[in-house]
Amino acid sequence: MMILLRMAVMLLPVLGVGSGLYAWQSHRKSAATAAMGTTPPPTRVAVAEAQLLAAPRRRAGVGTLEAVRRVTLAAEVNGRVTRIFFEPGQAVKAGDPVLQLNDAPERAELERLKAQAHAAELAYNRTRQLAPHAVPQAQLDDREAALRSVRADIARIEAVIAQKLVRAPFDGVLGVRRVDLGAYIEAGRVIATLTDLSVLYITFTLPEQAWSELKPGLVARFTVDSSPGRVFTGRVQTVEPQIGATNRAITVQAVADNPDLALAPGMFANVQLELPPGPQAIVVPETAIDFASYGATAFVVRAKAAGAGQAPVLVVKRVLVQAGERFEGKVVVLSGLAPGDRVVTSGQVKLHDDVAVEPVARDTLAVPQTH
Repeated sequence: MMILLRMAVMLLPVLGVGSGLYAWQSHRKSAATAAMGTTPPPTRVAVAEAQLLAAPRRRAGVGTLEAVRRVTLAAEVNGRVTRIFFEPGQAVKAGDPVLQLNDAPERAELERLKAQAHAAELAYNRTRQLAPHAVPQAQLDDREAALRSVRADIARIEAVIAQKLVRAPFDGVLGVRRVDLGAYIEAGRVIATLTDLSVLYITFTLPEQAWSELKPGLVARFTVDSSPGRVFTGRVQTVEPQIGATNRAITVQAVADNPDLALAPGMFANVQLELPPGPQAIVVPETAIDFASYGATAFVVRAKAAGAGQAPVLVVKRVLVQAGERFEGKVVVLSGLAPGDRVVTSGQVKLHDDVAVEPVARDTLAVPQTH
């Protein structure tokens, strides 16, 4: 019993000090609350106005880049390679020599035929001067036929000589070399590929629902993985007149310039085909819409009547909206908003119905610039 009394005597000072501290802190909180008032300050948010615009319409598709002009250079005749005029990957102009086959026998034959042609021409001219009085017309005809025959042989041998010099048919870039100097190759042997990279096709597919909207001249914007963040532009040239029976897809082909050679045949492309603008629609910044599993919502800023002599208070209301197509950081709202409605574009995490807000000049979520 004595021990309990002694413990109680010892705890009394401690309890007194604790009670004093609690009373002092309660007094400070009460004073702070009284000074600030019971209404919390408005939440600062960024606000944008719903606008009525003719929103662009697009169709998304995937496709592949293809060369407008691409050939496999090959020898037309048999022969031994005597000269190679190119290095793999070299750019060439139309008509530039690519490969030479041995044409020495043909050139020797050409010289012989030229000599025969000269002799045949002299004989024909002498006979023509004598005809028709000194020589019969039949002899003149024979001389003329002999001259034409030799000239035909010359044309034939010149064509063979030309076949033994392979030239580039158009401007382009040569690929990997497939022949070696001194090798004997047969007609049809692949020498290298030649690809014109200045202009490319973008071949992509769209669902059959887009059939009535497609026509040549539409703008097709596309991206490729090798140039992240860059958007390339082409124009529709051809719409396949038949819809695929297996996938019900339409094949569309656009053409795009490639001046800096950033594109190459075979690349995968994500395509956005721009269609003519549709009717006007309500458009808001994409950050104003909260997409959730139960639907899309937005916070609309409205003025709430205040007491007599006081300015109206701005509060927010969460409304359900139906979002449509997105473009350039904006979204089309099909229902739920009206033109002129002010919607919150940042700061929504702190909001709920009837919370007072204070619009700010700039987006509160924007990253501050550093100097």
